[in-house]
Parts: sequence; C-alpha cells; structure tokens
Amino acid sequence: MEYVVKKDGDITVILRQIEIKNADKWGKTSGQDLISNVGASAKTLEEGKTQINNTKVEVTYYRLYEFAKLFGMNRLSMQLLEKSLDPILNRKQVFNAGEGAGKSGSFFFFSHDRKYIIKTMSAEEIDVMLKILPNYLEHLRKTPGSLIAKIFGIFTIEKDGFGKVHVMLMENTLQFYNPDKLECIFDLKGSKLARTTKGELKKSTIRKDNDFKIAKAKLPKLFKM
Repeated sequence: MEYVVKKDGDITVILRQIEIKNADKWGKTSGQDLISNVGASAKTLEEGKTQINNTKVEVTYYRLYEFAKLFGMNRLSMQLLEKSLDPILNRKQVFNAGEGAGKSGSFFFFSHDRKYIIKTMSAEEIDVMLKILPNYLEHLRKTPGSLIAKIFGIFTIEKDGFGKVHVMLMENTLQFYNPDKLECIFDLKGSKLARTTKGELKKSTIRKDNDFKIAKAKLPKLFKM
C-alpha cells in the first residue's frame, strides 16, 4: 500500500493487491465473480475463505484534513465508520443497491445500520463541492443542529480496466427513533422547477420543494421550529 499526499490535502491510496476475506460468505457472487476479468492475476488462499486479486486500485480522498473537522464535530471516528461499512455486514445492501429514483440516476446504497449512504457523483459535482467546502463546514460548525445532510467525504476510485468512479459518503438524515411519529418526508433541492410530487401523498411519500411550501401553509404548527 502506498500513499500520495498532495498540497491541497488530497490523499491517494494506491493498492496493488486486494484480499477478499471470507469470500465464501458472498454466496453465488463469491470467489471468481468478485474478481472477474483479472484472469491469472487472481489466486485463492484457503479455498472459499480468502482470495487475492493482483490489480492496481487508486482511491483518492479529497480534502481529508478538511473533512476530518466534520468528524470531530460529530464525534465520528474511523473505527465507527469501519463498523458501519464492514463488507460482510453490508453484503445484502451492496447486491441490492440500484439506481436512485430521481432524475440524476445516481447509484447508491445504505449501510446495514442505516447511518450512512454511499452515492455516486459526477466530476462536475466534485468540483462544486470542493469550491463550497469551506463555507459548508463553517455553516455546520456554527449550526450543529442543521438539517443539511452531512457529507463526510468525497472520493475517486480508479481500477485497471475500468473508468473513474466518484462517490460521496454522507449521513442518512432519515434515522428514526420513533417511526410511528413520522408525518412526512421532504427531499429539498432549493428550486421550484419541476419540484411538485404527483399522485397520492402518503406519510411515506418523498415530497418536494413545492409540496413543502403547501404543507407549511396548511399546517403551520407542524413546521414551527
């Protein structure tokens, strides 16, 4: 494993070998399916348990030291993240992951404990996020109770033979301690254009910006903060 630290705070981890531990627990997709397209570069140690893939993978964590500030604000540690994102515990989530329901078509999945979301993003979105990052972190520092989703990191993953994949690690804001008290859910983008939900509205329906304005006018006590 190699590390490359850049002046802007980006850190790239370079892997030249990947171990797939407990490969037998990945069911039909274990073993060769997980390391397809690598041919003779892959071999198995302790058949059905650990597999080794000799391939180059680069993972860039943008502005690691800046995002680390958000870790501190939320009493988050790498140990806690590793527990939530453990591959074995997230096996079902990984294989059930699919494209988002929105127009963006983002690919995402929830961690097994529903605390985090890993979601794909475009290179353009990374540029925008890095540009606003200082103001974003300052806002969260000043308003720790903010309902804005907390993004704990943005990454680019490169593997031999594949294109770049950009992802973000973000907090799941829908962590219910008492789901029975849920009244409504809103996905707010800060826009009025095409931001009205069609069809029947239930408690579980994800509503949009214009629905929020309508609901706030009809139920002012519910939205009083």
